[in-house]
Amino acid sequence: MNLNYLRGYRKEIQIKHKLEELGYHVIRSAKSGGPADLIAAKNKQTLLIQVKYSKNGYPHINKNETEELKNWALEFNAKPIIWLINNRMEKLINPLENEELELGKALATPSLIDKFLSKPMKNI
Repeated sequence: MNLNYLRGYRKEIQIKHKLEELGYHVIRSAKSGGPADLIAAKNKQTLLIQVKYSKNGYPHINKNETEELKNWALEFNAKPIIWLINNRMEKLINPLENEELELGKALATPSLIDKFLSKPMKNI
């Protein structure tokens, strides 16, 4: 198994468990190659989440991936989330509303994450 895939898989599972602890129902789109790695729902709000992990550098998502995630979110009436993670920080991005939440490892509290994720969308 590819080491990069395995590392990304582990981060997806960690985020999945973190979301489940916050009360979300979560499914993982295994090896889909699609725009969302995780689909989560809570209180009638659906999230399409693309997880990007880099061990040492800054995680990267290209413009085409971002646009595809946004288009899928609009089609499914969902909130798109790009979840960037490395060994020093986590950053959550809502590309439809240009909102970001950057968390150092010590600040990645469940309540901050839940508040960002559950914020109602203005554009949907």
